[in-house]
Amino acid sequence: MSFIDRYSQVYFNVYYWFRVIFIHLIPCSALVVLTAVLVNAMRRAQDRRQLLLKQNRRSESRRLAESNWTTLMLVAVVVVFLVVELPLAVLFIILILNNTFDMEIVEKGSLVVMEIVEKGSLVAR
Repeated sequence: MSFIDRYSQVYFNVYYWFRVIFIHLIPCSALVVLTAVLVNAMRRAQDRRQLLLKQNRRSESRRLAESNWTTLMLVAVVVVFLVVELPLAVLFIILILNNTFDMEIVEKGSLVVMEIVEKGSLVAR
């Protein structure tokens, strides 16, 4: 009998808690914080651009506007990634809580569908 067969529940808990914390929670939290900092920097740059326009320094203002567009595209890509990744993290957390603490957060029928979706996402990666 293999290790995984004997300790399947422990293996499940360790693997999925590790995955939720280090693959979903920490990176997504870091992305949210860094995106907020980036949006704040964009707002300050927009204020600086308005000041340059008032001072009639159009060439510097134009360069700053181009830089802001690039930053805005980066923010859009990060937001799209988070919109896809966060529901998967919530799905994993519900699945783990159901199995670790024997909590019935969702009905058994819905849990089977969630497990199929989760396995499909693993195969797709």
